[in-house]
Amino acid sequence: MSGWIKCCDRLPEVGTRVLAWSEQYGARESLYREHGKGSIAHAHGYPPYFSWEEPQSSWASSWKPTHWQPLPPPPTE
Repeated sequence: MSGWIKCCDRLPEVGTRVLAWSEQYGARESLYREHGKGSIAHAHGYPPYFSWEEPQSSWASSWKPTHWQPLPPPPTE
């Protein structure tokens, strides 16, 4: 897996969109988020936690990637 970073070795910066991979779902664009103070989850009494979400749908419930890498730069033409 050239270019892939193990999540157990290092995580992306919070709020960063990356290409993430899990055995169950393969590669997907994902947003690494923190749900801390000021979040809806915190307002409902949940302790701070982190999640991997698909930016388009905010789907995160069972998405547990094992690897990630930065997104490639966008096309120039």
